Amino acid sequence: MEPYLAVAMTLVVSVFTYFLGSYAKKKGENLATHEDMENLVLQMAAVAQATKEIEAKISDEVWNRQRQWEMKRDALLSLAKSERIAGQALVRLDAAFSVAKRFPIGTPAAEEATTEATKAWLIASSALDEAMLQVSLVCEPEMGPRCDSFINLLRTTAVQISEGKTDLSQRSAAMDKEKAGLYRAVRKELLLNESSGPAAQP
Repeated sequence: MEPYLAVAMTLVVSVFTYFLGSYAKKKGENLATHEDMENLVLQMAAVAQATKEIEAKISDEVWNRQRQWEMKRDALLSLAKSERIAGQALVRLDAAFSVAKRFPIGTPAAEEATTEATKAWLIASSALDEAMLQVSLVCEPEMGPRCDSFINLLRTTAVQISEGKTDLSQRSAAMDKEKAGLYRAVRKELLLNESSGPAAQP
């Protein structure tokens, strides 16, 4: 009987050892899997945080670029409006001094017309200056000289008109060219097609 008992005991111990080894192995695998899962969760959290930070940074940059573009657009539209008003004031100035030439010097009606036209021109010129200052603050540096060149031509023309040295018909070609250059620069600033619109023509 004893040999059978020894065999039985050996068999029981072998089976127990097998299952114990399998259990320990499975437990170890589970523990390793659990640790892997924890590491994965931590890594995912880190990735999620980094993603949020990148998204926030991109959103800020996009918002800043959009805001800068809007400021630029508003300044350039204000410039276009002021240029148009200044152009109308210059036409009025030219007409007033053209009419005044037909009357004797000191004629009240002629003096009143030229005085009112001069005031209107000065107001429009000042508004154009303001608009150009805004443009020089928010646009590329190249816009500054372009604006200066345009307004200097308008001012020189206004002075010469008031002195009877010229009229708009004599300066129209130079003014059209200068205005076309200004509007090309405006479209470039707004990232618009340079070939579009009548003012694009040289």
